[in-house]
Amino acid sequence: MEEAISKINLKRVLIAGIIAGIVNTIYSILVCSGIIMPYLEEITGSDFWVENTVSHIAIMTAFSFSICILWAFGYALLYKGIPGVRLNKGVSYGFLLWILGILPQTVALHLHTNIWPEFNWIFLSLNSLIRWLIVGAVYAGIYKIE
Repeated sequence: MEEAISKINLKRVLIAGIIAGIVNTIYSILVCSGIIMPYLEEITGSDFWVENTVSHIAIMTAFSFSICILWAFGYALLYKGIPGVRLNKGVSYGFLLWILGILPQTVALHLHTNIWPEFNWIFLSLNSLIRWLIVGAVYAGIYKIE
């Protein structure tokens, strides 16, 4: 494990994570805030959501970038074991992030809460699948080893 970590190009990890953070932020603004949130606010009411203050947006953006950098590190660490080549490798990684992380969490949330199915399945599941496939492709495009 130490040998695998020592071979990781941290500069590439940071660049890939930052660019993925930018892509993720743009995706959030265009798709989540622009398309999905107005629909969900009709279903849930606006009291369900945290108010978008400047500090809240700054915290969410910092969190988004941190997650993208962390997952870029995971991509670099797991690179040789991820199926596919080039862009397909990144898309495979995005799918793995989704199926191992987001999907089980969404199913558990659906089973343990009364939150609307539209929120669980459209916003969390489908939206996250698309988002992480795109982010995985960004990792592959930037973190080329082969």
